Amino acid sequence: MGGVERGEPVDLSKVGHECRARWRTGTEGTWRQVDIAAGQLDDGRWYVARVGQVHGRPRSYSNKAVAWQIVQQLMAAEPDARWRRVPCYPSEPVLRSAKQRD
Repeated sequence: MGGVERGEPVDLSKVGHECRARWRTGTEGTWRQVDIAAGQLDDGRWYVARVGQVHGRPRSYSNKAVAWQIVQQLMAAEPDARWRRVPCYPSEPVLRSAKQRD
């Protein structure tokens, strides 16, 4: 992805995180629906996850600015798509690490 940092794979089921934004294109509830979610990990890094026709493994990035660059690149990779901002899923887990629960 150009000169932007590549990020590292992250398993969101094993780390504390909070979804901060989600975008969607395609027909909702069909195989054409594609979502891109971005949020913050408990350690301060940010993540981006693409879910849809081709599932991308969530990746972590050093900061919000880099994550937003990645979101823009993912959107640009589908030039005919009409992206719209949607809420994070109400059922999307917001996990907190043990140190933040203290």
